[in-house]
Amino acid sequence: MMLQTNRDRFIFGVIFLAFLALLFGAWRVMIVQSDFLQQEGDKRQIRNLTLPAARGAILDRRGNVLAMSTPMISVAIDPKVLTEKPDYQISLASALRMPLEVIQEKVRANADKRFVYLKRGLAPQEAQLIEKLPLDGVHLLPEFKRFYPSGEVTSHVIGFTNIDDQGIEGIELGYNDWLKGTPGVRKVIRDNLGRVIETVDDIRPAHEGNVLRLSLDRDLQFFAYRALKKAMIEHQAKAAELVLLDVHTGEVLAMVSQPGFNPNDRALVTANQTRNRVVTDVFEPGSTIKPIIIAGALELGKVQPDTVIDTGKGKYLSNDKVVRDHHGYGQLDLAGILRKSSNIGMVKIVETMTKEEVWRFLHFAGLGQETGIVFPGEQTGRLRDPFEWYPVTKTTAAYGYGYNVTLLQLAHAYSILANDGISVPVSLIALDKAPTGKRVYQSQHARLVLRLMEEVVSASGTGRKAAIAGYHVAGKTGTTRKANRGYDSDKYRALFVGVAPASAPRFVLAVTVEEPTRGQYYGGDVAAPIFHDVMEETLRLMAVPPDDVTP
Repeated sequence: MMLQTNRDRFIFGVIFLAFLALLFGAWRVMIVQSDFLQQEGDKRQIRNLTLPAARGAILDRRGNVLAMSTPMISVAIDPKVLTEKPDYQISLASALRMPLEVIQEKVRANADKRFVYLKRGLAPQEAQLIEKLPLDGVHLLPEFKRFYPSGEVTSHVIGFTNIDDQGIEGIELGYNDWLKGTPGVRKVIRDNLGRVIETVDDIRPAHEGNVLRLSLDRDLQFFAYRALKKAMIEHQAKAAELVLLDVHTGEVLAMVSQPGFNPNDRALVTANQTRNRVVTDVFEPGSTIKPIIIAGALELGKVQPDTVIDTGKGKYLSNDKVVRDHHGYGQLDLAGILRKSSNIGMVKIVETMTKEEVWRFLHFAGLGQETGIVFPGEQTGRLRDPFEWYPVTKTTAAYGYGYNVTLLQLAHAYSILANDGISVPVSLIALDKAPTGKRVYQSQHARLVLRLMEEVVSASGTGRKAAIAGYHVAGKTGTTRKANRGYDSDKYRALFVGVAPASAPRFVLAVTVEEPTRGQYYGGDVAAPIFHDVMEETLRLMAVPPDDVTP
């Protein structure tokens, strides 16, 4: 009996001690080791990993790559962990070739955070050094970085992305939703260093962004860029712009602005350099608007093809405004008015029109309106409603003052004349066929104005330096004073807009050089030679046969 009682007490004691051991274990796990176990569990738990998606490539009309995404690696840290690991900081500084002080400051400034980027955009081979270091609190994250093979040549059109691969300028911004990819999600298990040790499930794959094919021709863009930059340096100009359009489709084949910048290295780039002046800068068109006014007058029947106007001795009073020509040209026909760029001849034509009629044809030519291009920051210029015009406004409108335009608008206005009087929207996206347009001028009037503009490029015209051997060229020069609380007497804008081949138009090219300070400043001396060089190369590359067989 006694033996039975002792055995029962022993068993009870063992059970009691086991129970105490369980209680102690539970207390230790729940209280003493709670933080440690939670941390270790977090390191090993299943996580959703975001998979970056590449942006779609941007191509020129022939399929040449203008922008592409390349895989890169970014290094992120957990400052809370690295605060207590100075040796980790030293290892990172060595592997990343960064000053130790920079890393120490980054850790110190973000000591209460769990995630901070340390360095972004590392090439995969550079990141391998970090990957070999068993450092807790250091993470390697796959990303994509945009690369622009043509660099400065296409920079103002393509634009660029920010560090997070989001478009912030140019086409990259305007078509960001189309270009950006859709990130994927993958369920993974990480080890105690935060590295992925096992993939559990691919929840959603990453999808690359859509490819965008532009209307630009990379080769034409290069020749335009080279010619414009050369002229900019030669004339020591403040800025210069150029745009080349396909007459029938409205496609932009080349668009260049200077000063330029390299989108692959923007460390020292300023906002002034990134502006695409072709669409953002406005100016008074000056004499380049004269063919548009004459086309409107022909359309209204205010002048006839054989009309002759007496321009007198070079001075004329209209609406209390003294209008001057460089010389007294006397009797001039319409071709002579354009060839000599007679302001008096233009004013006398406009005097036969109402201000509403003048405004209407400037409006029909696209002034004061969007061109149809989808581009961030495009300006519409300013063409005030006719009821806001003073009598003198109609006078100055005849020779291109009192309203302003962009270079793209001016090129578009000429493309209407070149396209048999039909206006089509401008496009930076490659088109499969010409869009439906609307008629602005009767065909015979548009063709007549082109023939008149050929006189400008003749040996006796102001645009003779734009002439191209073997081709008929139609165009118009312009030289305007820059407005700045009045007009500066020593700051000019040189302009030339032309069409080739004039007998069967294919291309319109508009050029402007702002504030040339070396040599001449007239449109015929500064802008016309640029037109010649770029259009000659365009006709050659596009295999356009000569249309002038004159020996």
